[in-house]
Amino acid sequence: MKLANLLVLPGLLEDADAFKEVVAGLAGVVNPVIADMTRADTIAGLAQDALKQAPEGNFLLAGHSMGGYVALEILRQAPERVSKLALL
Repeated sequence: MKLANLLVLPGLLEDADAFKEVVAGLAGVVNPVIADMTRADTIAGLAQDALKQAPEGNFLLAGHSMGGYVALEILRQAPERVSKLALL
């Protein structure tokens, strides 16, 4: 069975460590990718960068705090890539 890809967008001042336990709990359910949200200084720029880090094709998208704002911008920039959205 092919697992769905999940792109996780951390919030302000968060990194992959904040989602370590969540990702461990999702093992075997999804293929998670946690975006590095430190490479741009605007929401639009963060969304563009996160899309470059995202798995190819469609993916599930989860944004926490500021990552939620970036997730909404990803929906604006590339709605065809997002199959489901969770704002946390």
